[in-house]
Amino acid sequence: MTALLLPLIASIIQPLGFLLIKKGTDKPLQALYAALITNIFFGLFSFPFLVITPKSGWFLPSLAALLSDLGQLLLFLSVIGSDVSVITPVMGTKVLFIALLDWFFASHKFDPKLALSIFFSILGFFLLNKPTSKKILLNSVENNKGLFFAVGCSLLFACSDLIIQKASHEPFLPFLLRLYVLCAVFSLPFLSFFSLFWKQPSFFPIPLISGSLIQGFQGLIVALGILFSANAAQTNILYNLRGIWSVLIVWTLGFLFKTEDSVQQKGVFFNRVVAALSFLISAVFALL
Repeated sequence: MTALLLPLIASIIQPLGFLLIKKGTDKPLQALYAALITNIFFGLFSFPFLVITPKSGWFLPSLAALLSDLGQLLLFLSVIGSDVSVITPVMGTKVLFIALLDWFFASHKFDPKLALSIFFSILGFFLLNKPTSKKILLNSVENNKGLFFAVGCSLLFACSDLIIQKASHEPFLPFLLRLYVLCAVFSLPFLSFFSLFWKQPSFFPIPLISGSLIQGFQGLIVALGILFSANAAQTNILYNLRGIWSVLIVWTLGFLFKTEDSVQQKGVFFNRVVAALSFLISAVFALL
């Protein structure tokens, strides 16, 4: 039951974190700084507990941390550069990547269900990119950039999830502590790099920091779900509900607070709901 509840909780939390990040800033470097500071926060919190946990290997946590950090960079770029209700469904491709990587590296026979999974993913992309107004057509190039970042981070997170799955036979606490400490260590070089381009790295709006911390906590919840279930694909199937939640949350807030989303055509809302369902169906076929 725990393995089922954890990804469901994370699927609701993530869109809320994304909305706070977008509210906090429209500057990619500022958002990336928040992501890196979040990594350092979790790393410093985890470090003291390493002393009282059993010894375990560092190789798998190192690989997972490196892939996670790179995926996080693309994730924040996609959140800043595109609509939350667009990129969140696209991240449902992570399950497809998990299935394809498992098929490729484990030398399993190609399952025709993967072809159906790919078809529904392509359908989802088409629905998200289908222009329904002149304004959306003019913004399509910028939105596509966010989609590419979202696909890239999905691939990196898929690789990281498979490594976490591989470590599921080990005690989960030592693995997670090492993972977060290494995420912080791998983030340190980026802090000095970004300071060359931004002169005031110490200032962060509260929504930005809050959204970044929420993103970190939901990532922890997903990792725990994989470790408990020992099945990255199954965990991410449930996690894919975030695509539907993101569309509903964004549009509900739009109508309540009369934001830009409330005046968009109903066709846009319909396309995004169907796209989210397409990615969810794609994930189910990838698991069957």
